Parts: sequence; C-alpha cells; structure tokens
Amino acid sequence: MQTCTELHMRGLHALSVRLVETPAPNMAPPSAATRITPAF
Repeated sequence: MQTCTELHMRGLHALSVRLVETPAPNMAPPSAATRITPAF
C-alpha cells in the first residue's frame, strides 16, 4: 500500500511532465478577446 505522500509525488510528477510536454504557444487556441464578436 502506498502512502498519501507517494501518491502526491506521482501526481505532481505526472502534471509537471504534462506541463513540460505541452505544444508550443503557437499551437494554442485563439485568445478569448479575439473570439468575442460584437452583439450588434
């Protein structure tokens, strides 16, 4: 059985790996400001 600390360490490691492996910023969706269309 694993301790809570070990599980937290694994979770944090998985998240940090995902953050490091995210695609370049130019792959991100357009910002909210550019997606807003005037209502009138």
